[in-house]
Amino acid sequence: MNTLMEIFLNKKKLNELIEESKTFCILPWIHLHVMPDSSVIPCCVSPYDDHYGDGKEQVVAEIWNSEKYKQLRLNMLNNIASKGCARCYKLENSGFISMRNSFNLLFKDHVEKVNKTNPDGSLGTIDLKYIDIRFSNLCNFKCRGCSPALSSSWYDDHQALLGFESTEPKVRSVSVSSPNFWNELKSMTPYAEEIYFGGGEPLITKEHYEILRYLDSLGRFNIRLGYNTNLSTLSYGTVDLAEMWAKFDNVRIGISIDDLGPRAEYFRHGTKWEVIERNIIKLRDNYSNLSLYVNCTVNIMNVYYLPDLYDHLTENKIIGPEAFNLNLLLDPAELTVQVLPKNMKVKVANRLRAHINKLSAKGNLYLKAIVDINNLISFMDEKDKSGLMPIFQKNTLKLDKLRNEDFLKTYPELSELLTLVPGN
Repeated sequence: MNTLMEIFLNKKKLNELIEESKTFCILPWIHLHVMPDSSVIPCCVSPYDDHYGDGKEQVVAEIWNSEKYKQLRLNMLNNIASKGCARCYKLENSGFISMRNSFNLLFKDHVEKVNKTNPDGSLGTIDLKYIDIRFSNLCNFKCRGCSPALSSSWYDDHQALLGFESTEPKVRSVSVSSPNFWNELKSMTPYAEEIYFGGGEPLITKEHYEILRYLDSLGRFNIRLGYNTNLSTLSYGTVDLAEMWAKFDNVRIGISIDDLGPRAEYFRHGTKWEVIERNIIKLRDNYSNLSLYVNCTVNIMNVYYLPDLYDHLTENKIIGPEAFNLNLLLDPAELTVQVLPKNMKVKVANRLRAHINKLSAKGNLYLKAIVDINNLISFMDEKDKSGLMPIFQKNTLKLDKLRNEDFLKTYPELSELLTLVPGN
């Protein structure tokens, strides 16, 4: 069978895919993303309900060359936008670096795998260089921007909030629901260049520990480890996870922090701010092989306070000034910053611009933050979604009652969001 090598004959064409294409992403050639219910999607920012396979019913090879995967690869090679990639397109249009951009750069040395693509979009071999398995939705937090799909703690509140009785199990686990699929994926981990652990909360799951122990037994300490964690703990049972990480050459810990103190504890319910900060400082001061950064999910509740969070983390040297990533919350839609009414957008933008002016005087290390904040302001003003305000108000008040919390007490500067009549 002929391959696309006849079309992409030279390195220049392959480089153009990486550097110039608006649709190409390397991930469908080197990656699978597995959700806690064993469903498979192309990556972690693809729509969760747009499944490309199911590990409960299929082996990896069947999913790898499913009709949807083959079509996705062909779309990318023919400059055709794919529905499941909409989040990356949206971020890029707003000036942000998307996941597509980041992984094309990180794994550009594997772009020659395109030349192994068959005319129907299939690939003859499975060579997973990047593995992201959300082993379980087990989580000790129930963040307001999350859902039961990725947090078992959300289960009861979600049913009470929406008024229905779920038929899904509270805790979902790949290893429990699909043991053969789990074992197949686990056997591929030693051949990866990078393994990314998300959740749920990965540090409290047995599957995460099993993978670390497996790599340890094989001496595969050169594999890059990446994390998205709430960092509420540094141990699994009696095992010190930091001491296990110390054996690996390259470990990047992405810490999910959206705000400080009581505001952090409100939005990311389950947070104990002092514990999180103490754990960060312990890792920073004792483990030189660890790279720490913050993933901040920007939403309607924290955007006003971003300068406070950034200043606290950088001025206290908890993280470096360039180690602060802004992730735009797009779902649930009523929590996006575009829902803010016009007068609040002006208030927020003025505060963020004042922060930009402050950072501009500090030097080049702050350029990333400045660019990100400017892009955030542009995204906020791009659309008016204030019509979703009644949903925001209803859900906020209902969750306050369920969780014995108080939005007005926690966010006094945003009090008008609960009293605002949309359109006024």
